[in-house]
Formats: sequence, C-alpha cells, structure tokens
Amino acid sequence: MSTSLQVTVETLEKGFLINIFCDKNCPGLLVSVLEALEALGLEVLDASISCADSFRLAAVGGEVSSQISSTSLLPLLIQLTPLLMLY
Repeated sequence: MSTSLQVTVETLEKGFLINIFCDKNCPGLLVSVLEALEALGLEVLDASISCADSFRLAAVGGEVSSQISSTSLLPLLIQLTPLLMLY
C-alpha cells in the first residue's frame, strides 16, 4: 500500500504557512517537524495538528529571515525532517 505525502509552504504577508498531510499516522513525525522548524529558527505562532488515523499539520509562523524564502524553506524542511524523506 502506497502512502501519500503532501508538503506545502506559502509565504504570508508577515510569515509563512506550512501544511503537511500524510494519509497514515507516522509516529515521531510531529516531533521531527517541530525540531526542523526550531533548527531553522522559525517561530510557530499557531498550529492545528491531527495525528489520529492520518497526520495533518497546518502551522503559521512569524516573520522569516530574509535569507529564507518559501521556495527555499520547503527543501530545507524536508531535508531536516528525516521521516518526511521516507514517504
């Protein structure tokens, strides 16, 4: 059975929106994502998370360093979140 994973990053007026969806629950994925955001120096201001049968995360963050854009944030997030690379 194949697993579907979707990761998107959008730039907001003053910050970013990260959406992650995996059609099955993946133990440790939430911690891995939060550690990656912390390693990138990104502050999560609000988040909606569901880890029941599937994994869903929608996180709104504050202003991002001028060195990080939404297009560069996505590969960095995937690189720093080893569990995302399994799917």
